[in-house]
Amino acid sequence: YFTLNDLTRRTIALYDDASGALGDIYYRNSSGSLTRLAIGTFPQSLTISSGIPSWSASYTTNSITSASTLAPSGGSRQNEYFVTALATAITSVSPPSGTPTNGNLLLIRIKDSGTARAISGWDAIYRAVARAFPPTTTAGKTMYIGFKYNSADSKWDLIAYAEES
Repeated sequence: YFTLNDLTRRTIALYDDASGALGDIYYRNSSGSLTRLAIGTFPQSLTISSGIPSWSASYTTNSITSASTLAPSGGSRQNEYFVTALATAITSVSPPSGTPTNGNLLLIRIKDSGTARAISGWDAIYRAVARAFPPTTTAGKTMYIGFKYNSADSKWDLIAYAEES
């Protein structure tokens, strides 16, 4: 214990935990006891829910060569889905897997195999905001389609589009 100049009595908390490591976080749990949270690993980020910290995935990446159905993930803060040599038309873009939170980002990168391919079948969870959905790839060019999750409307809003010139 110690006393401040204004005569306020304070307690110093000591926590003897030999298993702790550099970067660990100590917090007071719901019972008032100090608890150690081991440092997370890349690409995790620290989140706090109801005052309790935890590590969660902040980045997810998936890569496929070609498919008629795109199935990205959307449960991380940042999600990337790469199509590296599209050899067929895209007839379906499925809702992202995982549980999105407001502001999650999804980047879809598509490069065809040298022949332009049609893109259709966007699920209703996707919403064109910045521009219309691209109807086709351009032969041999890379395109990026960026979305941001809007929890107020439960939609993945198209906010960016770019294509190699």
